[in-house]
Amino acid sequence: PVSVADLFACCMSKRPAFLGISKTMRNKILDCLDRVHGEYLIDKRIGSLSGGELQRVLLALALEPMPNILILDEPLSGVDVEGMETLMDMLDEIRKRFSKNADFKRKSMGAHPCCIVCGADRISLLHAVPYGTHGESQKGLMLCPTHAALFSAHLISFSDAGELLVSPRISERERKLYGLIAGEKAKAPFSRRRMLTHRKIFTEEGRKLK
Repeated sequence: PVSVADLFACCMSKRPAFLGISKTMRNKILDCLDRVHGEYLIDKRIGSLSGGELQRVLLALALEPMPNILILDEPLSGVDVEGMETLMDMLDEIRKRFSKNADFKRKSMGAHPCCIVCGADRISLLHAVPYGTHGESQKGLMLCPTHAALFSAHLISFSDAGELLVSPRISERERKLYGLIAGEKAKAPFSRRRMLTHRKIFTEEGRKLK
């Protein structure tokens, strides 16, 4: 019998589910289910789910990774009246949430959007990442998926002069793998004042190794 966690692991990881699910993967699955208010379903067997619960699980799976367009074929099929209302409210909530994210990305792109670290300019792959103290209320930085993850984790930052800073927590092998060259100039402008807030955390995290 396959559990909800097993289903997600099979779809999101190359590691066979029967070998066990890591803590990192379990947390990622919980994050996905949280989008549909279904964290409590993670250990349930697929065969024991009600129609509404199954729709929640499948919707959460469809939203990872986040698609540009989501087409639902008869999403209310097999769902009772109460479940229909809940599902429609949830879909509306998801639409509003990700519409807000899309607005933030559009606001952050500027005239020539590209990854501030490597210069990648395929818009569909770029992420808008907030920095500073005001979150998404101000323009964010455009970054490719890899560098967005590193920036969000405070493993890279930028100096006032626009030079790339790389945390000592990143090994030489990882620097080559991720294309990180300390001192390389940013490929796009940014707010020095807001970058200062990000850089303080970057510096504090780096000091923990010393």
